[in-house]
Amino acid sequence: MTLYRSFIGKLDNKTLPELRKKFYSEYFQQVEDAGERLKIVETFFDIEVGEFFDEYVERIYHVSPVQDEVVADGDNVLQFLAIIGDYLVRGNDKNYSFEPSNFISSRG
Repeated sequence: MTLYRSFIGKLDNKTLPELRKKFYSEYFQQVEDAGERLKIVETFFDIEVGEFFDEYVERIYHVSPVQDEVVADGDNVLQFLAIIGDYLVRGNDKNYSFEPSNFISSRG
């Protein structure tokens, strides 16, 4: 049984490592204002992401996996999406490290 999936392909002419690098190098900012973080993420999605996540969920990830398939916690694309969500919610939380190097070279 596979517990982790590392998607390495291209969708909408983008790869996950490219999106990760772009997010942390050009969009990631440790700011306290939640509204400002939302604007940062919206801009990232509007300019960089395109249809990448939509295509991934529609074509590759099984939203209702059967017993022997990978769930969201074990999927590198959805893990990155969760990190972006955490960034929106936690922002400048000193107890939660958003050090980009923790995520740029992580699995897949």
